[in-house]
Amino acid sequence: MLSFRRYITFGFCAVFSILGAAATETVAAETGFVDRVFSDDDGDHKYTVFVPKNYDDSKQWPVILFLHSAAQRGNDGKIQVEQGLGPAIKEREETFPFIAVFPQAEETKGRILTAWSPDSPDGARALKILEAVEKEYRVDPRQRIVTGWSMGGYGAWLMAAAQPDFWSAIVPISGGGDPVVAEKIKQIPTWVFHGVADPVVDVEESRKMVTALKDAGAKPMYTEYPGVEHDAWSRAYRDERLYRWLLDPTAPVKSTAPLAAKPRDRAADQQQARDAEPFVPAREIPNAISVRLGNNLLKSMAETIPQVTPPDVTRGRIGNIGQGRSVEGVYFSITLYGISYSGELVRARVKAYRKDRVNVQVGLQNVRISISGASITGSPGPFGGGRYASAGPMTITLGHRRPVWISFDVTPYIQNRQLKLRLAGTYFRIPDDNWYVSGPAGVSASGLGMDEGRIAGSLRSGLYGSRNRIEREILAAIPPMIAELEKKIDLSPAGKLVTGLWPLPVYKPRVRVWPQAVSTDEKGVSIVLGATVAAIDPRNAPARPERLAAVGPAAAAVQNSEDFQFGLAPNLLGPLTEMLVDNDAARIHILDTPVENFKPLADPQFLAEVIPDLKQYGSDVQIWSELIMTEPLQIANVDSGAPVGDGEPQSTMQLQLPRLLISLAIKPSAAAEEWTPYAELEFSASQEVTPTLQKPTSLTRAMALQWQGEPILSLQARFAPGYEPQDGTVDLDRIREVLLAGWEELTSGGTASSVDIEDFDLGYSKLRADDITWAAPQILATFGAPGVRVTNNYEEPLVYETKGPYSGWGGPYTLPPGESHFFKITHPLTYRRKLNGGYQVFTLPVGSHSAYSAPIEGKPPQLYQAKEPEKTEPAADDDDQGLPEAKGEQGADSIVSESQEAE
Repeated sequence: MLSFRRYITFGFCAVFSILGAAATETVAAETGFVDRVFSDDDGDHKYTVFVPKNYDDSKQWPVILFLHSAAQRGNDGKIQVEQGLGPAIKEREETFPFIAVFPQAEETKGRILTAWSPDSPDGARALKILEAVEKEYRVDPRQRIVTGWSMGGYGAWLMAAAQPDFWSAIVPISGGGDPVVAEKIKQIPTWVFHGVADPVVDVEESRKMVTALKDAGAKPMYTEYPGVEHDAWSRAYRDERLYRWLLDPTAPVKSTAPLAAKPRDRAADQQQARDAEPFVPAREIPNAISVRLGNNLLKSMAETIPQVTPPDVTRGRIGNIGQGRSVEGVYFSITLYGISYSGELVRARVKAYRKDRVNVQVGLQNVRISISGASITGSPGPFGGGRYASAGPMTITLGHRRPVWISFDVTPYIQNRQLKLRLAGTYFRIPDDNWYVSGPAGVSASGLGMDEGRIAGSLRSGLYGSRNRIEREILAAIPPMIAELEKKIDLSPAGKLVTGLWPLPVYKPRVRVWPQAVSTDEKGVSIVLGATVAAIDPRNAPARPERLAAVGPAAAAVQNSEDFQFGLAPNLLGPLTEMLVDNDAARIHILDTPVENFKPLADPQFLAEVIPDLKQYGSDVQIWSELIMTEPLQIANVDSGAPVGDGEPQSTMQLQLPRLLISLAIKPSAAAEEWTPYAELEFSASQEVTPTLQKPTSLTRAMALQWQGEPILSLQARFAPGYEPQDGTVDLDRIREVLLAGWEELTSGGTASSVDIEDFDLGYSKLRADDITWAAPQILATFGAPGVRVTNNYEEPLVYETKGPYSGWGGPYTLPPGESHFFKITHPLTYRRKLNGGYQVFTLPVGSHSAYSAPIEGKPPQLYQAKEPEKTEPAADDDDQGLPEAKGEQGADSIVSESQEAE
């Protein structure tokens, strides 16, 4: 444009300048997420491109090609922006410095792992779309990045291998590839991300690629997220270091420090990422989960209340108080003004004691009601003239000797799918010996009979006589306390137990739970939660979610234990898998499953051995092998043996897959276009399973599914309707062996094997799973005190004392070398030992394990956070002392000393 202007007249120059400015303004205005359509011989294809807010064509811009996961396949051109890179850009839309291209894979039933291959229609079209974007916008060809998540993670590796000189960097997330390509792509800067707990694509898939690159001489960046499942994108794409690295992959990157975010800490950005994803309700399942808040839990919650209640709950102001009194025939008007109160909430007790009633008691100490002043006006005397006085300040003090207790009853109820507490009664009396009135500090009076001493005494006696009014004002602080108590009851983590039971290697459902009903008895509170399941495809979600039949007990039928219990009805897996069947989504290519032992069922050589008819097509035959669930999964309660003692007969749960198909289609060669339906292998499988508690470490818990006996598997084969085989024999025995091996792999170490159970964290106190049983129709998890463990890894005995939040010092305790002490409590423990004429004092968090050791030779021993050895074993009961299995090696992080207390 500028060179053109040098050779035209000034008039034309002005015209073209105006037009050029208008055109520039039009392009600049179309920034942010822009909808586009790419057209070819196959029709129109919608996609999205992100254009930086400050885009102009005076410079070249880096470009990112984002490849989405299998769940975003379709043709709307929008859904691929809702997970992965899209949400991360939206959070920094004003400053994001890359052009980003979002093509959409349109083949919804094709191979997943190769969907983005440049040789596939979707992969080839993605590159054509990128080419179109580079023609429309000014792109820097030296900064061309390909990244993807899940199916797109596989695609990123495939794209890089096909054109290694085309890309400036690749970022595969939660994907995998063929290690053979490492030699071809070793020159491309690479940063790989994966969640260690990924149940869909095993983390080993990324580890293999990273190892292969290192063996080839490359230096790939690699970040693993402990405890994170398949959605590693929610962290990776929110890491600002990634974008700085993409702009200059040669620059050093600060340590990724994957352990900086502890696995059990739920990062705020992760939650924001989940909230940003569309959750469109499709089904509601009543009575999916029961939660028993027994009195043992309520006691632990009470320990938390004083620690987490904000100070402003017991601090505030009271409006002016006015009253009139007649003294010896003279009427006085008295106004107290500038009234404020403050106090310390030091103790709390919570207990259910009858139907629909929970009693809450809070102990207040050093409550001070401060009155800035009092104004007194009396009627004129017999000779005229007014009577006036002012006095102040004054103070009413309660609970200076011991806490004063407020007692109130609440009725739990459900409102708008939230657990609420309705105030049902209150009680508070000020003890005679635990309060006093001081002041006024000064009195100013005028008028007949207005003696300053008498006025001060009258004011004090008047305040002592206002005890009932004071009690009412203090009771007014109860509603804010109830509001704080409601906030501490968060049952949303229960939804993770639902998805943790998911037995299939793909399509883990998205579930949200909500309080449905509540029942209170003398031992605790029972809450039943319903579950809402998101639509598999939000674009085809029903107008209103379908409400299904209840799968678990009603609130009044929940076992009235005094413990904290979660009951999960596994029967809800039926309607969840039914959704997949109804949406024709319960299908996956055999080579796309993470179950390696299923892979022979897609191998032409193996299939030709077990179905001899295939040999007629020669070695070039192409096999399409797809695993399809045609009926929903079921859970049955079955007898497992004779009763124990005088009890009921024992039972266990049985998982049943009533009907699955392995559908085979063939074509004679890769060049052929049409697939021909060939055969179906129909089978059903069932096996008994017992849920048990495991301790991966002394600080963590998991629910493991112990599969009992041998699976029951029935199998039959048939050729496709209309197909006439030359050889109709099928080796069902060998096929059964493959299916059983795959089932063993899936149940012994795959997604159907275990799920972590997080501690129930109340902020100050904590509960930890200590038992799991099958109590039809529920899996029942019981929580107890996680305790505090201290291990002596030093060569000399450790002598120390301990104190709880409401007790004096206990001990001294002597801990021999190589042994552990375990304190079965739900609250932190204060620890001290004599040191250099004083005391060294630590606070040990509840649920923690501390080791006394000297990690550096020559340095004095110290208390450290113990390093937990990774292990998996059935849960065992904890004793109070001497637990050899609880020993841990010392870690590198010393517990911070809170204070030094003189002896």
